[in-house]
Amino acid sequence: MFGSLPPTTTGMDMDGNNLPISAEDAEFEANWAIMNEIRRELELEELKGIIPDEQPEYIPSIDEFNQTQCPICSNDTLFQFSSNHPITCRQCSFQHKIKIGTLDEIHQYHRKTMPHCQQTKLHSTLWHNEDGMIPSLLLICTKCDFNFCL
Repeated sequence: MFGSLPPTTTGMDMDGNNLPISAEDAEFEANWAIMNEIRRELELEELKGIIPDEQPEYIPSIDEFNQTQCPICSNDTLFQFSSNHPITCRQCSFQHKIKIGTLDEIHQYHRKTMPHCQQTKLHSTLWHNEDGMIPSLLLICTKCDFNFCL
């Protein structure tokens, strides 16, 4: 086991009286306390796996002025850290993984293809096609006829 305790150890009964207990009983109690502590630590680790970590701190890009409306909560709070991260809302639980590119690249494409449009805000909606597959994220500009489907 974890070690032996001297046989002079005392324990308390239900009335609070000190009674001598055997070395085996003391060792059992010590091991039981250690096992309970290990069990509590394991439960905490398990809970940490269930509870999502906080989002990493948002680092604004050069195109910080780009605004994209969330299709769920309608706030201008969609952002993306990089091409390997999903597009995420800061206000609600919406996330959308795109295969290639970034949200900033779409904004750049909007400015490049529609140079007359001064709008930096894109509206988004979830678009479902006939086969019922995973919905696509449709980004549109309300000031020009720009639209982009992810």
